[in-house]
Amino acid sequence: MTPSIEHRVSDRIDLKIEIGLGSPNNFFTGYSLNISHGGLFVATHLPEAIGTLLVLHFMLPETGREIHTTAKVAWVQEFNPMHAETQPGMGLRFINLSPKDQDDVNEYIQNRQEPIFHPSDDSELP
Repeated sequence: MTPSIEHRVSDRIDLKIEIGLGSPNNFFTGYSLNISHGGLFVATHLPEAIGTLLVLHFMLPETGREIHTTAKVAWVQEFNPMHAETQPGMGLRFINLSPKDQDDVNEYIQNRQEPIFHPSDDSELP
């Protein structure tokens, strides 16, 4: 069983889109479940090994532009019949997003995050 290693750096936003992946061993399409500023999670029953570099391409909704980058498998979540509701797959860390692509990812995430409400702020409301 492949170990699952995860060091979450930023919040994730749900994103269910088709992803194209190429590795030295194969090329396949899959589906993402979420995205963060630094990477995304791809649902698959056949994840690549941690540390594998992948050629990645996907299109963020509403941008009309395909993003091409390299990603590294940062962690793997194997299928576990005891937790069948948990999707197997792999967490990918973006390696070399262009500045424009990083801006698009950041904007997509920012526009979908829940606003943060601080209870102390309501004292200033009229």
